[in-house]
Amino acid sequence: MQIPRTTPVTSLHRQFFEWELPYLPRLPLSEETDAMRAGEKEGGRVRHPRAVARPTVRGRFAAASGLLALLASVSVAGAAAPAQATTYCGTHEVVGEIEQRYLKMGGPGGALGCPLTDELANPDGFGRRTQFEHGTIYWSARSGAWPVWGAIGDYWCNQGCEAGWAGYPTGYEYRVGDETRQNFQCTVIHFQALAGGATKTWSDPDTCV
Repeated sequence: MQIPRTTPVTSLHRQFFEWELPYLPRLPLSEETDAMRAGEKEGGRVRHPRAVARPTVRGRFAAASGLLALLASVSVAGAAAPAQATTYCGTHEVVGEIEQRYLKMGGPGGALGCPLTDELANPDGFGRRTQFEHGTIYWSARSGAWPVWGAIGDYWCNQGCEAGWAGYPTGYEYRVGDETRQNFQCTVIHFQALAGGATKTWSDPDTCV
């Protein structure tokens, strides 16, 4: 499935995604499952069941069984999304849910083109991203993996990208009348092409305040 790019890639957007490449350290490939475990802390405290051990053989067996069950659940969760990286265009690896989204969009022959980086950790400490020739796929445990590009990407990154008030993208760009829109965790960003080659980009009020 190839998703057409509906907003143009402006020079500002291209500069934003390309200027940081020489300055970013090459990070080791990390599993998105690790980020997901860290991301659980975004919404609040991680709670664990309290086990009460009684001074009986039966109580000790029950406590041991509970520990084994907990370890088994951790193993299953860790194996639910194994990181099997694939190298594209002979340059960079794409992994996990970001790779799944990339392939749904046509891979190297699709709208995003070839990867420009391996998977990178986002400054917020929770999310991940991979930068491509024509945009970037951002991932977090809450939002999933979605592409950002063009005028909407420019506007979003002028607000701080994923660290800004808008949060992570939660879907593709889509058309409503003569507008292109994209949903983010805390807003909707709009793009509209006007007469004479002019454009307009704006956002709805912050819904997370």
